Amino acid sequence: MQLSTKLERSMEKAIQEIASDTGFRPAGHRLDLVGLCATCD
Repeated sequence: MQLSTKLERSMEKAIQEIASDTGFRPAGHRLDLVGLCATCD
């Protein structure tokens, strides 16, 4: 799945804020979604 440009920018901004606040140096990121599809629900 590919994220929209808007969502990707929001995630990058959040990661930068976390890094700035904590001194953490991220090397990358990923988004894991866990749940059930409409058929399995």
